[in-house]
Amino acid sequence: MNFLKLLIDIEKEYKTELLDNLYGNIDRWELSDKLKMSEIFFSKTHLEDLIVNNVHDEKEFEKWVNFENRISLETSFPTEGFTLGAHPCYSSACMIEDIKYEWGGMNRKLWFKKSFIGNYFTIFGENSCYFTDNSDRYTKYYELTHSCVFSPDHHYQEVFLEVEKMIRSEFKGIKIIPFVTFRHSLKHGNNSIYNLLFDDNLNSYTTYLGDIEYGMTDWK
Repeated sequence: MNFLKLLIDIEKEYKTELLDNLYGNIDRWELSDKLKMSEIFFSKTHLEDLIVNNVHDEKEFEKWVNFENRISLETSFPTEGFTLGAHPCYSSACMIEDIKYEWGGMNRKLWFKKSFIGNYFTIFGENSCYFTDNSDRYTKYYELTHSCVFSPDHHYQEVFLEVEKMIRSEFKGIKIIPFVTFRHSLKHGNNSIYNLLFDDNLNSYTTYLGDIEYGMTDWK
């Protein structure tokens, strides 16, 4: 895969912002840390507009919620929304399995995210365990992700392919962002193309399973 092609593809839609902000003054960031990696490429005002138009506009956000609900119906798995006003993407997950114990539990989720910055999406399975602490006035919740699956493999194959098919049908011409982009740092620091388009919720110490180059055929 030619990573430069991905950046050029983004630049076609946001040429001014990309060129003006690529080597901008990083110290001027005023938004949440969640947006730092995106603001390198896009102006603060432009990012705010993207989030307002897609999240705070009730009619636009309702379209994603309806799509989320359709995925739940088609896959027979409950779906939960995780879209935040600090990330330039829609974010949701199908709960594939949730096993509860006295100390907490273990779960498997299939995440799917649609970027506001362009017609791009990502999809991956996540295996986690969580712990609950009821010793204080309020219940404390701790979660640890121990592995992620970035292709239709392991326990995620059927639902992965089904959700991917629905996303491609809903958003014509959309391209998947192969997870290998998470390991490709941009010119500023350690931020990746994945961080730029979605969020910083993935970490480098998680075990990665499956084909991290899945989806590269979109970029040939």
